Amino acid sequence: MLRILTLFIASVFCFPSVWGQQTITLPKIGDTEVQYFFITAAAGNLDLSHSGVGAVWDLTEIDPDSIFPGQQIWQYIELSEAPFNDQFPDADFVLTIEENTEIEYNFLTHMGGRLETIGSFTTGDSIPIVLPQPILMMPLPVDYLDEDSESFPLVVDFFDEIDTFTLSISYIADGFGSVILPNLGGIEIENCLKLTINSKVEGFFELEEFEEFGELKLVADQTEIVFLSNDYAVPIAEYSSQNITIFTMIGPVEVPIFEFPAEETIRFMEPYVNPTRDLISGARLEVYPNPTSGELNIGGLEDIASKKLEILVFDLSGKLVVKQSQHEIPQTAVLDLSELIPGIYQMVIRTDEGIFTERVVIAR
Repeated sequence: MLRILTLFIASVFCFPSVWGQQTITLPKIGDTEVQYFFITAAAGNLDLSHSGVGAVWDLTEIDPDSIFPGQQIWQYIELSEAPFNDQFPDADFVLTIEENTEIEYNFLTHMGGRLETIGSFTTGDSIPIVLPQPILMMPLPVDYLDEDSESFPLVVDFFDEIDTFTLSISYIADGFGSVILPNLGGIEIENCLKLTINSKVEGFFELEEFEEFGELKLVADQTEIVFLSNDYAVPIAEYSSQNITIFTMIGPVEVPIFEFPAEETIRFMEPYVNPTRDLISGARLEVYPNPTSGELNIGGLEDIASKKLEILVFDLSGKLVVKQSQHEIPQTAVLDLSELIPGIYQMVIRTDEGIFTERVVIAR
């Protein structure tokens, strides 16, 4: 039930902009050639209240110990590749979100300047969720200082009973500036739009298990702050806060009997997770063994016509944990990672010719 509610009030994700233009057009939406990797952490230490032009939102203030295990992988796929595609013939895009072994398929439409979700399917479920009517994710294009709201009935099969709730969505694009991501010691992405989306689902229902309470009222509130950049087809970061409360009615008075608050979280992109071997011209680098128990070899360095080589290893919080510089470039460099605890790391190789990145897994 909570996951279905989350679809209704939390599937609201969005996209972004340019200093002079300050407009989100999503030129890369639907690009099936790119994967986006995300990490999630608790957001309790962050201040994202800044608005206006020239704002800076610093996500490096997250607590490294609050980073959740695992990653999400976002990618667009062709409609023909998605399960139950015959039930969503009007979908313009399918966005997949993969976490561990579970994949969620989100079916999206873009018509009349509106990006909307019309349904979803998650592996492990027997049937997809087909929304009775599309839910607005965001207008396209969206400009700095855009503001709007809408409200409409939502018919839900709630505990095998058909109930009608009201879904209200409001948004405001009140900030334009730079986002500093925690990755690699602080990656700054400029020309970002801050879009705040408030969603509320509320309505009355009855449950046989709680018939002593009579008619109950559900109120589910969610706030999302989404940071958008036209350089990417998905948000570069999303803050989320959610609270679900069930009330019993004593006359005109609403008395809360159940409350389900959710932890405030921030999900942020790892821009350099995809290998970028082409950025070092002519080089065909090999990283092995990967996973490793401690010693890591980097082969193919003889193809690099550079006089300087710097190897950096970062943990998932963006902290630099290993640094090795070489002025004479060997055919194969050996990196000692035996002092690091098992986990996922990001390796960056910098040369005069460019940059190479690779995810490294330490397993013992």
